Amino acid sequence: MGCSCCAEPSVRRWRGLPLVLTLCVLLGCTEFSQPLCDEADSVVDARLLGSWDFPPDKGKEEEWTECVMTVQRVEGKTTLRFVSSALHYGKREEESYLGRAVTIGDRSFLSVRSLNPEVKDPGWLLLQYRFIAPDEVRFYLLKTRLVEAEIRAGRLPGRSRMIPPPPLLALLGAKPHEELSLTATVDEMRAYLAQHPDACFDLKEPILPLKRRPGDASPAGKADKPIAVEVAKPVQ
Repeated sequence: MGCSCCAEPSVRRWRGLPLVLTLCVLLGCTEFSQPLCDEADSVVDARLLGSWDFPPDKGKEEEWTECVMTVQRVEGKTTLRFVSSALHYGKREEESYLGRAVTIGDRSFLSVRSLNPEVKDPGWLLLQYRFIAPDEVRFYLLKTRLVEAEIRAGRLPGRSRMIPPPPLLALLGAKPHEELSLTATVDEMRAYLAQHPDACFDLKEPILPLKRRPGDASPAGKADKPIAVEVAKPVQ
């Protein structure tokens, strides 16, 4: 499984709707070249299907309005299609994503990839999601700094190398900095999540909270059982 995970991660900013800006402002998130599950292992979580309201980014409530997420099953497959739609200063804009859901232990995970043609070689973002009520779901983002802590703790496969500073900065006393790379395969990542499902996710605040739209005809599911979470602290 290839990923972008380093001590000073570059930020890829995807253009588009508030969902993209929310997911991919990427305040240091880890991106994978492969989804967490293939088509055979992916499951359709029927609770996700339907139409949902999602909030615009904080401070952009006047810029973005009527933000709606529609989740559909791709015909004949276990892949989900997410379509976000919103008014941007009164003009309707849309963005589409592919999603593959998988359950590991008692946690639900989603691999998401943008279908925006402007995004070259889009990676997969790994999210954990939880239904806190039958009509309310929250998604949590895998964060690079937490991944790095798990690599340093030896719980996640990874490698480290020291990057020397540019010559001029070296003359000024700059020190080399450490670059960490996640080398876990899909199987290794799944095994890790089975043992440490929450350690790498930013659970303090959901990256995307969704509430089912009033009048949506999709059948409501069940809320997940409350989970006592102990989040590993990043290694200093």
